[in-house]
Amino acid sequence: MTLPASIVPTRAGHHWQDVSRAWLLVGKPDKALDALNRARRIAPQQTRLHPAVRETVHGIAAAQRRQTHSLTGFASWLGMQV
Repeated sequence: MTLPASIVPTRAGHHWQDVSRAWLLVGKPDKALDALNRARRIAPQQTRLHPAVRETVHGIAAAQRRQTHSLTGFASWLGMQV
C-alpha cells in the first residue's frame, strides 16, 4: 500500500502500527515486524513511545519459534527485552 505524500507522518506511523497488529493477528509475525519498521522510519518517536507497539513486539516474540536478530534489535531500540 502506498500512502499519499501529503499524509502527516504521525498518521502514517499509526497506520503502520495498526497494520503490524493486523499481521500479527493473522499469524504473520515477520510481516508484523516489517510494518513496525516502516512505522519507525516514518514516525520514530511515536513508534518508540506507543504502548501498542510494545504489546505487538511481545506478541511477535511469542509467535516466533526463535527470536530473530531484527526482532531483538527492534526491542532493544524500544528499550525492552523479549
